[in-house]
This record gives sequence, structure tokens and C-alpha cells, in this order.
Amino acid sequence: MSGNGTVVSIVGDLGSNSYSPNPVEVEVGETVTWVNDDSNMHTATSNGSIFKSDVLFEGHSFSYTFDREGEYPYFCDIHPGMVGTVVVTERSS
Repeated sequence: MSGNGTVVSIVGDLGSNSYSPNPVEVEVGETVTWVNDDSNMHTATSNGSIFKSDVLFEGHSFSYTFDREGEYPYFCDIHPGMVGTVVVTERSS
């Protein structure tokens, strides 16, 4: 694993605009870090329970490294209308 990663900012309870960027695209083996840049508490929880953050207070973060190709929809447990997607592709040559 290369240690490459992408940061997703949690910007508020704005539906599909709650996470930025959205969707986020990474390659297998890369890490996504969600950072709560909003004053409210939020989470990042995948629909299939692949990953689930604790409650993130402002300035707190959660990271997950993706080891399989696919699309991973996620949401906020506290505000279920907040949605995002991580798209994971095979590592390019």
C-alpha cells in the first residue's frame, strides 16, 4: 500500500452536498479520511456496514483504507439525509 489518501470534508446537513468531494474516487489500497468541518456532530457510515465512524465533533476525523474495488454509499447516522459515495477502482499500472 502506498499510503496515498484523500480527505473528505463534512460540510453540513446538505443532502448529497454534505460531503466534499462527493463522490470521492480512490484506488484500491488508498485511505479516505473524513474531517468534520461543521459545528454539528456527524458520522460517516457505509450502507453495508463496511465502515462506521464514531460520532465526529468539529475538527475530528475518521479514516478507512479500501481494499476492494466497488462503490461504497455512505451516510450520517445522525442526519440520514446526508449521503455520499466512495468509488474504488483497481490500481492503475
